[in-house]
Amino acid sequence: MEVILLDFMTKMSTMPKHNRLLRDISFNLKLALRARADYDIFTDTVRLAYFGNIQNANGLAESTLIWVDENFQANRSLEILSYVEPDLMLFYRNRYIEDRSLIIGAPDLIVEIWSERNSDLEQAAKRFLYSTSQSTEHWYLTQNSNTIERWLGKTRLPDASLSHTVITNTGLTLDLSKYSFKVADAFSSNLKSPSANEFFKVADTFSSNLKSPSANEESATTS
Repeated sequence: MEVILLDFMTKMSTMPKHNRLLRDISFNLKLALRARADYDIFTDTVRLAYFGNIQNANGLAESTLIWVDENFQANRSLEILSYVEPDLMLFYRNRYIEDRSLIIGAPDLIVEIWSERNSDLEQAAKRFLYSTSQSTEHWYLTQNSNTIERWLGKTRLPDASLSHTVITNTGLTLDLSKYSFKVADAFSSNLKSPSANEFFKVADTFSSNLKSPSANEESATTS
């Protein structure tokens, strides 16, 4: 099985604040879920596979996360894969297949922590990719801000804050207040979170349409 690494999609900041915030959120999630065997958490050392190629504008419309159900066959259409490395992934209701450090599936929650090294192209491409699963909640944070930009599929959810209790779409309650920042610096204030209209206007520069969820996705979302 050949795996394609997209350089612009997998650059990760090594800034101490990024690593500390990721470590703290991951630790808090694991602590909250220590008695729950039905949750699985993966951090940035694990790759998330997807169909398609988003190195260029023409490929984005055909990229999508991989939905795993009872009819899924691991050897079907998986000869060539691309992948990204989200900062954090959480699986709960959605199925997945783990092959060493490669995950095939659509996470229930994805967390990305942006830094100034994440280009606008990378941010737009990742938002688009994660939005192709209507049951995937995806969060975006900056390294010096308490604001959590939240999406469910392609739907923009109200922003949340690290300084308050956060409830995921699946009902998981997280208290991340001890990790909130007291003061946001000029860097975070210069990073603008897009509205739904702004996001898809950016996405339209890559693609003229969004991929509709499969029947399996829709049934899983409504179950």
